[in-house]
Amino acid sequence: MNEPKDELSLLDEEPGSFQFFAWKNVTIMVWLATPEVAHIERLVRMGDARIASVGGGKLSDIHLVTRGVGLPDADVRSALLTASRTGSPHLAAVGVWLAGSGFWASAVRSLVTGMNVVLREPFELRMFAELEALSEWLPGVHESVTGVPITAPRLLGMLRRAQLQAEQHAHE
Repeated sequence: MNEPKDELSLLDEEPGSFQFFAWKNVTIMVWLATPEVAHIERLVRMGDARIASVGGGKLSDIHLVTRGVGLPDADVRSALLTASRTGSPHLAAVGVWLAGSGFWASAVRSLVTGMNVVLREPFELRMFAELEALSEWLPGVHESVTGVPITAPRLLGMLRRAQLQAEQHAHE
C-alpha cells in the first residue's frame, strides 16, 4: 500500500453545500448546508474511491457540521443510513464536530446518536463541540485500527484548513 499523502486534497464540492477532503487515510467532510439525497450519493461515490485508494483498508471519517446545517428530511436520513451501512466495514473511527450549541446542536446530536444505535457498527463514533477535543481523540483510535500514525496538532491544522477553505469558497 502507498504511504498516504500528508497534504489536504479536495475530493468533491458543491459550493455553499459541502466540501469533501482527503488527508492521509482520513476523510474530512465539511457540511455547510443541510444535505440532499444527491449529496449523500456523491459522498458514497467519493467513499468508494477512497476505499479503493487505500487498497480496501480502513479510513477514519470526520464530519464538520457548521451552523447552517439543518436536520435532514426522511429521505436524506434513509440515504445516510444506507451509506453508513455500506461504508462501515471500512471505517476505523468517525468524529462529528458541531459548530454551535443549544437546541440545534442537541437535535443534531440526537439524530447522529439515533443513527448509531440503529447501525450498531464496529467503528467508534464520537461527537465534539471543540475541534481541539476531536483532534486529541482521533489519533490513538485511528492508529490502533489502521496502523497509520497521525498527530493531534497536524490533524487540528488540517481540520481548521478544511473548514476555512470550505467557508471561504462558499462566499466567493
